[in-house]
Amino acid sequence: MEGILVKTGFRWAALVALFACFTITVQAQKSGKQERIDSTKARVEAKSYTFHATNASGKRGRTINIAGDQNRIVVRPDIIKCDLPFYGESYGGAGGYAPTSNGPLTFETKDFIYQSKPGKKGGWNISIKPKDVPDIQEIIISIGVEGYASATVTSQNRSVMNYTGEVY
Repeated sequence: MEGILVKTGFRWAALVALFACFTITVQAQKSGKQERIDSTKARVEAKSYTFHATNASGKRGRTINIAGDQNRIVVRPDIIKCDLPFYGESYGGAGGYAPTSNGPLTFETKDFIYQSKPGKKGGWNISIKPKDVPDIQEIIISIGVEGYASATVTSQNRSVMNYTGEVY
């Protein structure tokens, strides 16, 4: 009888220890998630963040995995820097396929209109309209509370490009 009680007691102790580990893990995940939410909110409100693109898709909808640090839009209160690959179609003699930097979606501007509106589930919808980059009409960045984002670039002489990635 005593052996059964020891085994049962050990099982209960193991179960309690397992539950404690699970609770600590869940709390750490919640804490990490909240830190990410707070960090994203602070960056967006300060207009100081970088959208890092990991996927691109053009007019035909085919998604291309794009690796590398150079695929980004840097947003600061006084400047926008864009360096994104273009895989779409061009119109009216504009250059087409340009997967490397210095392509049609590589520019820097200090003259732009920046608007931020509340998005879905607490996120943000950002509209950027460069005034001194003639081909780029608008960049729309939709940012979720945890920093996952998508960007759409609309230009005068090229097809619309869509990107997915993260804001940090």
